[in-house]
Amino acid sequence: MSPSFYFRTNIFLTPCGILSRRYLRWAKEVTAGRIVFSTEYPFVPPPRRR
Repeated sequence: MSPSFYFRTNIFLTPCGILSRRYLRWAKEVTAGRIVFSTEYPFVPPPRRR
């Protein structure tokens, strides 16, 4: 069994706090949509850009 097969069939991502559409698209491609909704409490927002 190849590592990529194992990753695509057994790994789930919880992209809590990641506010990037690019990352979300990547996660969907790599994990074949195995994305789990999660929350992080207390949520600490990323620093604002100036």
